[in-house]
Formats: sequence, structure tokens, C-alpha cells
Amino acid sequence: FVDEETPLETEEGQKTTNTHWKGKVTINAAYKKPDQKILDNSVELAGLVVPIVEEGDGLYKVTHENVTEINENFKNTEYRYAGVNPNNYVDIGQHYEEQTIELIKEDSEYGTTDNVKEFSSSEECELYKSENGYENNETLTYMCVTHKIGDPILWRMIGLVNTLNGPRVKLIKDTSIGYYNWNDETEESEPTNDWNKVSLKELLNGIYYGSTSGTCQKYNVETGDFVDSCDFTKNGLKNAQSVIDEDIIWNISGVSYDSSDFYLEERKTLLPENLPDKWPSTGEEKAKVGLMYPSDYNYAVGGTNRGECLAKSLNEWDETCRENDWLASKENHELEYTITRASNEIEAVEIITLSYSLNGVGETSNSTNDGSTLIRPVVYVKTNAKITNASEANGSKEKPYVISTE
Repeated sequence: FVDEETPLETEEGQKTTNTHWKGKVTINAAYKKPDQKILDNSVELAGLVVPIVEEGDGLYKVTHENVTEINENFKNTEYRYAGVNPNNYVDIGQHYEEQTIELIKEDSEYGTTDNVKEFSSSEECELYKSENGYENNETLTYMCVTHKIGDPILWRMIGLVNTLNGPRVKLIKDTSIGYYNWNDETEESEPTNDWNKVSLKELLNGIYYGSTSGTCQKYNVETGDFVDSCDFTKNGLKNAQSVIDEDIIWNISGVSYDSSDFYLEERKTLLPENLPDKWPSTGEEKAKVGLMYPSDYNYAVGGTNRGECLAKSLNEWDETCRENDWLASKENHELEYTITRASNEIEAVEIITLSYSLNGVGETSNSTNDGSTLIRPVVYVKTNAKITNASEANGSKEKPYVISTE
């Protein structure tokens, strides 16, 4: 991913900082030609040379202490998109297979674009909007939007980050796939925060990844009831599988709520002693699809107070930090699970039901995972997948980058 001649690593022991370009920067990256060198103030993401920024929305350089001591495949340096709305939208081959009309809510205060409801026609959408009081105001705008056959279902680049397999480009779906349980309630199921054992992992890596249908417990927001079937035949990942790395090993260790370094704790694969009997025996798991880590949310913060926010524990963040974080943008500002389990008070059996989530205004919490929340899937990109349209795209929602292996 990075030109070997470019000295992008920082000195050992350096604190987490952002380096290079000062001042306002507009991201207008170009595809890397074979003879094109990567400058000291840029990095290559899937064949795209992207400038590194120090302020504003864009790609930031992040360095870590002691991460190479955890695993030899980890690098001290990562590159992550941060700010309110960076140009990091991508098309990975997942497209609408039929015309879809949605009522869209744009919230200028939080910088969010949310899908309220789908309809069979524009007339039906407009009627629903007028009859249910969806009126525009100073911060909210409602509109009926038509997605044509072939329009991309968008994802966003978190950045070039560490995995146990080595550095990979990490993506998160732009909008959620709906409300799903962490672990479906059955006669055999027990409360657990072990990603290896929960139904959500099976759903994402099974019928969602394969674009099929099957049994699950999906929450219907309008009725307040659960349906017992899921259908991903039209919005699953079948057509995007060629760019998704299927062999990624995910870190699923526990993190103390008062931790001063979520990132390092997330990546530890050796678990503490004296854990409850039902605690899993490993801190890692191979999967195609997962969820984001709390630290992904942490490093996505931008704004003039970015340094102050990164110096705090996540549970100490205030509104200034949260409102400048693009990963805090969620539909209707509701709860969302992460893949990371809570591990404080590890001797209490009840802790096996706790995992980290983000609430509607981007606050972290270690809550019981016995309900349903919004789910935004996360995947990693194969090393041979490249951005193929950099000369026409700029990474905006209107002109997303296309990632392909063709």
C-alpha cells in the first residue's frame, strides 16, 4: 500500500499525533501511475494517492505506541479518514437490483442522511410524507428519492488500518441494514458477548454475505414487533465478494470502560486470567464481515479540538468531539453495536452480556446486548483490489470511488 522508498514510519515511542500539511486542504486525489512516486505527505489507498491533512475533513496519519509488540503484522502507522464528512465514499459492486423509492431525512445539525422508509412509488412516498407530518425545518429536510436499477449501495473508507493479516483498507456501510439482535433468542441461546457465538455474526457472514434469505429476528420499527425472516437477495454482498478479504482475523478482546487506550486493548489477543467460565478462550476470530471497533469511532474525530479529543478516554468525550466525528452519523441517532466486548469487573459473570455500543449522539456505553440495534456492516478490502475511476471521481456521495479487482 505504501511506496517502500517513502519514509512514512515515525520514531518508536512517539505519542499519537497527526503530521504533514497545514491549512485547509481539498482532497482531489489521482490514480497512482506505475512510475509515480508517493510523496511524504500522501499515502496510497487501493491504488489511489491521497494527501494527508492536519486539519479539516480528510485523511489523517495516526501513530501508535507499542502496537508492534502485540503482533509483528501491526504497523506503528495507520491512515484514517476524520472530520464531519470526508470524501471517502466508495462503490464496491453492490448495486440496487430494482428501482427503490425512499423517504430520506437530511439533518444539517448532525450531518446525517437517514433512510426513513421504502415505497413502491414516488406518489406513495409523497402521500406518506404529508400525512405523517414530515415537514422541513431549520435543520431537517425530507425528500422522496428514487434509486434506479444499477445505482450503487455506498460504503465509506475508514482508512488503511492494522489487522492481524497486515495493513488493509477498511470499509463501513454508509447506512445501516436495519435493526437486528446481537444474539437471537432461542431455547438453546444464552446471554453472551462472544462474537464467535452470536447470531449477528452468522447473519452477516451467512445470508447477508451470500445475498440469500433465511431465519433471523429483525426488529420492525413501525410495528414494534420482530419478524422471523430476513431477505438479502437484493441488497446482500454477493456482487461485492470479489473485493472483500474473506480471511481477515478480527480482534475481539475485551476493553475496560475506563481504558485510556481502547486501540491497544482491542488488539490484545491474550485474555486476562480468572475470567468467567463462559468467557471465550480467544481474543480473535476469522470472519468476512464484522462491525467497527470503538477506536474506529475514536480516530474518526476531526475539528480544531481533534488533539484534545484523542487525548481523552472515549467515555470522557463531550459534544464538541462527537459532532466532529463522521462515524457518529447514524440513522435517527439511535443505538448501534460495535464488535468489542466490555471487560471491566471481569470476575462478575454478568459481564459476559456486555459489549460496547454507540448511542444516537455518538456516546460510547457498555450496555447489555440483549436487544436489537442498528447494524452497519464492516469489511476489509483485498490487497489486489484497486480504485478504477479516480480520474472521474472525488470520493463524494455524488461521485464515489469504484473499487474493483477487474
